[in-house]
Amino acid sequence: MNNPKHPSEPTEPLAKAESELNAFFNLSLDLLGICGQDRYFQKLNPAWESVLGWTLEELMSRPWIEFVHPDDVNATLTASGQSADNAIAHFENRYLCQDGSYRWLSWRTLPHQNGCFYAVAKDITEHKAVELELQQLTAQVKQQSTNLDQILSASPDRIYLIDRAGKYADTSVAGAKALGFQRSDIVGKTWQELGLQPENMGSIEAHHQTVFSTGQPMTGEAYLPAIEGFRHYEYNITPIHNPDASVDAILSTVRDITSQKWAAAALKEANEELEKRVEERTAELQQVNEQLRDEISQSRRHAALRQCAEAARRESEERFRRVFDDAPIGITLVRKPDYRFFMVNRAFCEILGYTESELTTLDLFDINHPEDLEIETPYLKQIIQGDIDSYQLEKRYIKKNQEICWVKLTVTVIRNEIGEILYELGMVEDITERKRADAEIRNAMEKERELCELRSRFVTTVSHEFRTPLSIIILSARLLERFSHQASEEKKREYFARIQAAAKNMTHLLDDVLFIGKAEAKKLAFNPAPLDLEKFCHDLVEDIQVTISKQHAIAFACQGQSTHFCMDEKLLRQIFTNLLSNAIKYSPKGGNIQFDLVCDQGTAVFYIRDRGIGIPPEARTRLFESFHRADNVGTIPGTGLGLSIVKNCVDLHGGKISVNSEIGVGTTFAVTLYSSNCGSKVEAINSLVQAS
Repeated sequence: MNNPKHPSEPTEPLAKAESELNAFFNLSLDLLGICGQDRYFQKLNPAWESVLGWTLEELMSRPWIEFVHPDDVNATLTASGQSADNAIAHFENRYLCQDGSYRWLSWRTLPHQNGCFYAVAKDITEHKAVELELQQLTAQVKQQSTNLDQILSASPDRIYLIDRAGKYADTSVAGAKALGFQRSDIVGKTWQELGLQPENMGSIEAHHQTVFSTGQPMTGEAYLPAIEGFRHYEYNITPIHNPDASVDAILSTVRDITSQKWAAAALKEANEELEKRVEERTAELQQVNEQLRDEISQSRRHAALRQCAEAARRESEERFRRVFDDAPIGITLVRKPDYRFFMVNRAFCEILGYTESELTTLDLFDINHPEDLEIETPYLKQIIQGDIDSYQLEKRYIKKNQEICWVKLTVTVIRNEIGEILYELGMVEDITERKRADAEIRNAMEKERELCELRSRFVTTVSHEFRTPLSIIILSARLLERFSHQASEEKKREYFARIQAAAKNMTHLLDDVLFIGKAEAKKLAFNPAPLDLEKFCHDLVEDIQVTISKQHAIAFACQGQSTHFCMDEKLLRQIFTNLLSNAIKYSPKGGNIQFDLVCDQGTAVFYIRDRGIGIPPEARTRLFESFHRADNVGTIPGTGLGLSIVKNCVDLHGGKISVNSEIGVGTTFAVTLYSSNCGSKVEAINSLVQAS
């Protein structure tokens, strides 16, 4: 006779499966729930309490739709209604927290045949904040581009941005108009594609290639065709360097100087005419003198000739004076050897703000910027030695109101028949606005490059650091899915531990990114309180020691009284968790990490010493920049955010951090922090943060 089966045997596997399901349900970091047709939750896991602050009883006592932000209710009902087709519905909304705030949740819901539906929600509030910061960064880049476009539209100069392939990357409106095109017709094309003549562009193209190859700026003049005919131009070609010092593009600025050339030519012609007339009149006077020796009786004729010569001289001087005074650029005549102004024209007076009578009491050194004297001295020496008769340079003058103005100065000397210098003739063009425009363009382009580089480094680093934990999560989940019936409980726990560790790493990375974002936005709060530093350090070392391998050990020592300090414990934990973690991570061969605290009269100095790989000297200048890592880290994982976080926390304390490192020997970080009255410190620091 067969023994009867015990009544509880068929239910034991079911009870075990339900127990395992409840354990997984309660351990999940995501928000899991089952909702009935009446829109009340029937079951929720503990994650709801940690994310929203409500108790499970409070959440299940009201319809779930009442917790949805009013602006998201309609969209939520529409999206959740898709579950009627037995399909997984995915939507996002804002959910009410117990403290009155809202957090963003990402939902996936699936209907069940009994009328209920299963829901999985994930807290994406921090992700939404990161998206907002990226949008703001993009808006800044667009604003810089708009500013650059306004400068190019308003500039009267011909400005061309040319890439290494010879194509016009951008141009000013004046530059496009000078070539007979619109801006949109030029961008992205070479001068050959625009049909410009080689005989006009060949020499300029050669200058462009020289700047590309040497990386040095170049200036000069050219006689080029324009819509109204050939004109004189001054060009300035400036290289735009990449971070590796290679030239990625050039900025070519071309200015029409035809009027200045005409003025210089007219002045030269007047000067030559004056010299010619003086020579002619001198010859006539010599001839008259010879005749007077023989013909004393012809004195009247002698007087007439003198009057004629004097009239001619006055006429020539008057013509020279008109050209001199009416010239559109500043012109000066400086007397040797005292370098005092002998003559100045109206344009030069307007540039400096002096009257003509005031300038004639000054010399060159009274208006020269002291830092530019060294630049001009070599030219003056060559002039005195007779090696050159003219030179040209850009320099600064000090105006009457003590403002600084930039000028382009062209100097030509006037010598007597034996080569002695009588005067220096100077032509002065005010280029202050051009200098300012050039500086604004360079600053705008540098800012845009820095923003692009930071965004690229951010995307690269975050993508790389997310890839590894995501791969671990996916692989572990697939192993659990395919071999869960074969794997032991210990193996399953190992897979779950891997998934949790990977998720923790991803959360830590997001926390670091958000911390840096808050620091750069000046939104970090500083909340110091009385703190026993020795006990704090002991607790921190114990927390870290249990998480590291046996080949590393942290040795802590304290000197001095450490109980009378006022500091922010949360920020201190950020500082020394990062520094100790780095000391362990970059000591791959193991060894002791020495952690010392020295307290003396309100000052605390922390030392963290390791015997790791060390920091190269060239990497120390950028050691505290976000996403920056030294070249010798190899395959050691990291984001480059830790030391940036440390620096921001030290700055909030008003402290200092220094580093001493030797490759292959080890690294020592020294952090110096000061204690003061808690109330006044908090008020002063937080007021500074709000003001920023």
